[in-house]
Amino acid sequence: MKKIYTIAASLLLLAACSKDDSTGADHPLPAVEVANFNVSYSVYTYQDTLRIKPQVANEALYDYYWTTFSTNFVQGTGKIPTGDTIARSKDRISRCS
Repeated sequence: MKKIYTIAASLLLLAACSKDDSTGADHPLPAVEVANFNVSYSVYTYQDTLRIKPQVANEALYDYYWTTFSTNFVQGTGKIPTGDTIARSKDRISRCS
């Protein structure tokens, strides 16, 4: 019985050492080139209009996903701030309310 377990374990180890070609990770991703874009934007509620118009090289290759995060949270509480999706287009112009 011990011999069967040894053979089964050996077969599992041999199967685990096979090469995985399924990821396709051998092709590097192209560099993203973005201009006219800041890391963060600050606006006043009910007073400002948020205007973001980034210039992206090869913009048809990408999908766009804009989110906002509230800065009204207390550190050390364990609560992680969650994002709110505000747009899925390249340019973002909205009244801040």
